[in-house]
Amino acid sequence: MSSSKRKRRKFSPEQKAEAVRLVRETGSASQVARDFDLTETALREWVRRAEIDEERAAQRQSFLPTDDNFSSPRTKV
Repeated sequence: MSSSKRKRRKFSPEQKAEAVRLVRETGSASQVARDFDLTETALREWVRRAEIDEERAAQRQSFLPTDDNFSSPRTKV
């Protein structure tokens, strides 16, 4: 008996983002996985990683200075 493994495919960040967006909109990872011909486990991992990335981006954003409390150094002429 031969085990035919499925060839590993690569997905662009845009494709992953679209799949994650659809999961969030529809609430159905299983349906989106079928539509994209993915395993549900792989798709759920993309969703989990997207959540982590968004949390990190929000944390970085909260540390950035705003225009109100930041002024750039000026050089004297």
